[in-house]
Amino acid sequence: MRSLLAVGFLAATLFASAASQVPPAYIEPGYHLSYQLSWKNDSLNLTGLWGVDDVYAGLDLNKNGKKEILFITDPSNSASPVDPAFFTIYLYENDGNDRYKQIWHATIPVACNSLPALGWSDFDNDGNMEIIAAIPAKPDPSVSQLPRLFFYEYDSTTHTFPTTPTVAWDMGLGPTVDFRPTVLVSGDFDGDGKNEIAYLNRDPGTRKLTIIQLIGDELGGFSSFNVEYVDSSTSLQGGGNYDLKVVDWDGDGKKELWAITWNLLRLSVYEANGPDTYVYKAGLINVTPGNDNGSLNSLYFGDFDNDGHMEAFMAGTGGQVFFLKQDVTDVSQLTEALFHEVYNTGGEELRGGAGGDPNRNGKVDYFFSNNADAVYHIEYKGAGPMTDASSYTATTFLRDSLPPTRYYYLSVPSGDMDGDNKLEVVVGSLEQNAGEGMFMVIESDVATGIYRDPLTVANKYSLEQNYPNPFNPSTTISFSIPTLETVSLTIYNDQGQEIRRMMENKGLGGARYTVTWDGKDAHGNVVPSGAYFYTLKAKDFTQTRKMMLVR
Repeated sequence: MRSLLAVGFLAATLFASAASQVPPAYIEPGYHLSYQLSWKNDSLNLTGLWGVDDVYAGLDLNKNGKKEILFITDPSNSASPVDPAFFTIYLYENDGNDRYKQIWHATIPVACNSLPALGWSDFDNDGNMEIIAAIPAKPDPSVSQLPRLFFYEYDSTTHTFPTTPTVAWDMGLGPTVDFRPTVLVSGDFDGDGKNEIAYLNRDPGTRKLTIIQLIGDELGGFSSFNVEYVDSSTSLQGGGNYDLKVVDWDGDGKKELWAITWNLLRLSVYEANGPDTYVYKAGLINVTPGNDNGSLNSLYFGDFDNDGHMEAFMAGTGGQVFFLKQDVTDVSQLTEALFHEVYNTGGEELRGGAGGDPNRNGKVDYFFSNNADAVYHIEYKGAGPMTDASSYTATTFLRDSLPPTRYYYLSVPSGDMDGDNKLEVVVGSLEQNAGEGMFMVIESDVATGIYRDPLTVANKYSLEQNYPNPFNPSTTISFSIPTLETVSLTIYNDQGQEIRRMMENKGLGGARYTVTWDGKDAHGNVVPSGAYFYTLKAKDFTQTRKMMLVR
């Protein structure tokens, strides 16, 4: 593989977008640099050589129909480390094709150690999203309380997020406790109709999983929290905790929380067994015995082989990429034998992992970084066991030559972010030189095709409202089909005349799909402004929705 990568590296020719300063040295053929954020090309409160820690792309937290990129800086881990460090959260929003603008930022007013946790939720279920940060605050005996969990709730009146926290909570800890949360997730884990937040802590003295829920119905200055569950057992000890995902992997209707400890890749799984009730289901699984290995924000779940069951990819700090195949009926039966090594970098410490199908060829892609100058990419060939390394092609997705660069976390949105029908991969760099990007948006060259969402296992028919709507010049139509069958999707004008058959009697099923209409008829002619209708037919299911084209 090394010789192949070297040839690709020498042969590549790159063109930087208007937003970029210094493009990376190599981008995989079939992809191009769409946008790059450097502190030199953004005058809005970006200074120094600070890089990106957590980065999440494809969000719409303010619900205005424009996709966003959320990230947090970590000055303590930058090329020129800062101590004490104060983290800043940024929200960038799409502003047209290959363009993004800063719409919000807030600096957390507490000095921190490295590696914060970032997330989002509608925690109080009031329709307004919150941006949430759990920070590794430096112990401070001079104060009576030391906030560590911060909520910034969207204000529907001012149409923005506040710059001062809506709520700041000390997590029930004294100011001298060294508590370092590194990852958090939010959702209704236990099915009680209310959202929870779960977070992991990596400090050796207080390593634990904590799940909390809001007391009352409104998030505000006097909010308090109920601790639903805490686990600090031996399963979470022996190494730092940097990965936490929530999924119903075994398909029993109960969500599980998957936590990974940097200790021979120790995995702990907890299942929600009812309101406020969690059960430790599986753990002490040493996936890499003899190799002290961890995973940092790399677990990626989905139904990748379209069999109706969840699988997973995971990148380890020992250089391996594992594929987890569901060959058991209950998560309690999980063993290390179900993890299959499908790629090995030869010892590079891998960081971050996410996937999708940005080139729209129907074959799952998994991207992961090496904590240095490269992002790698494996793609399933479409044939052969997914547990076999020979069933994948492995390439270098991104490589750099201008230090310091430290590619760390990345995000693969499930849909197009800027309206050009091309899907993106967003890569963050924890350390950044003066010219290159804090994060880069790498875009596929492919603008057509049917996108199958591997993260969704469909259990019913549905036809979603197109996005965006109104639109110009293109829009996406998403739908779900629970079982394999023939599917047709047709577009009509307001006179009932057929405009275009997006698909006809195509075999699909067991997933959520997205199709892009470019505003053209079956002959390639641009259609005029007006109302249009799209109809999905599958077996006994038929549904029609209306959309507006405004040129």
